[in-house]
Amino acid sequence: MIYKKVAFVNPPTIDDSPKMIRTFDCNTESKGNYLYQPYDFVLMSAKFREGYELIFVDCVADSISPKEALKKLKKEDPETFFIVVGENLFDSDTQFVEQVRAQHPESKIVVFGAPFVERWAQIKVRDYVDGILHNPLTFDPEKIVREREGLLSEEGFVSDEDKFLDPRRKAAREVNVGIPMHDLFLSRRYRWPFAESFKYTSVFISWGCPYSCSYCILNSFPNIYRSSNDVLNELEEIKKYGLREIYFADRSFGLPVETAKTILKGMIKRKFKFRWSSYFHPNQYDSELLRLMKKSGCHTIIVGIETQDFNQLKVFGRHQKGDKLKDLIRDCKKYGIKICGDFIFGLPNQTREEVEKTISFSRDVGIDYASFNIAAPLPGSVIKKAALDDGSLRNEDVHYDSLGKYNALGNGLMSGNELIELRNKAVRSFYLRPSYLVKRLLTIRSLQQFIIQFSEMISILKKASP
Repeated sequence: MIYKKVAFVNPPTIDDSPKMIRTFDCNTESKGNYLYQPYDFVLMSAKFREGYELIFVDCVADSISPKEALKKLKKEDPETFFIVVGENLFDSDTQFVEQVRAQHPESKIVVFGAPFVERWAQIKVRDYVDGILHNPLTFDPEKIVREREGLLSEEGFVSDEDKFLDPRRKAAREVNVGIPMHDLFLSRRYRWPFAESFKYTSVFISWGCPYSCSYCILNSFPNIYRSSNDVLNELEEIKKYGLREIYFADRSFGLPVETAKTILKGMIKRKFKFRWSSYFHPNQYDSELLRLMKKSGCHTIIVGIETQDFNQLKVFGRHQKGDKLKDLIRDCKKYGIKICGDFIFGLPNQTREEVEKTISFSRDVGIDYASFNIAAPLPGSVIKKAALDDGSLRNEDVHYDSLGKYNALGNGLMSGNELIELRNKAVRSFYLRPSYLVKRLLTIRSLQQFIIQFSEMISILKKASP
């Protein structure tokens, strides 16, 4: 029996940001032509599988204006809204939330997103929302839908004690989520840049991150993982849709390692034959884990290399082992797993010379793709704290991301404009090598993969043009 209607809403974006990505831990404009499937909403949908009517309005993917969105929501008239809010578009996003409140005064409104790691953003919306979601796994949907008062202090919500700062948050915790409603999120408008086919879906084994890199927003998030049976049951359901491509959306695939290995062995035993990709911390390298990843269908991993000088990262709590990275790259080549390396420019005390060395390193280290990012003052990061302390940033200065389209924060040794120039130079120098282009063409497996990679290449280079 349906007793409540619930709406998931990804708000409209401003006109010149057509591919804005908003999640619990990220808010950035797509660096290419991709638009991630809204994987937080996918995961949350498992909570509303039985006893609810769930609707999803994605104003970004479907190019819906604020006026059109409000009209659609008025027609649907849900009792409860879950609305994601981004930091880059915090003002326009929260204005939209206020408009939803004015139009639906009796409905419950719950928001989530990267800004709410910090107290100022929590305070900003308290007058017109009923709750701020802390993570997509532990909240009680019945309590949210049936009760109105006191949501801000319930499990799964930011409370006055501020769960984002709770030192116990990194203790590993196992949960069972159930099976998300993947069929609601299979639009071809979603594009994962490393996929080999257009249609794909997203699956989590773990959520949050056990590591505590202080320049990253994830250092504020809890460390939660799902049981192997919970994930394998979900994969059985996905198989019924005829999907072949999966993005394991873990921020560091392979944790906990025994749970991950059990899932991979289950995928192999059940002959799912999925093709998949995921983020992977180089310190997670384990020869057996990598072998199981390949055998279960892994074709690409995204690795946070960050810089050519790993000693620079220790001050931020990232203890990266060079030998692990070398072994990982070597064995990925052996198994035919492609690697995308993530790099960061503009970390505190990083010089222009060091960035130039990192650009050269990206071409020589033996990776297949590269993503170049500008260090941004992310909520909860040491970069933002330092900028607030020295007066170069105010809390309300929120229009920063790793692409640097709107603003880039200099690090005292390089200006924001210099960092944008270096990022664009890195993109062109990595992707416009004739030998690289030939190599990429020789690895294409299908027409769909060619279209995906060609459109990404054009968009990446266009956004990196002088």
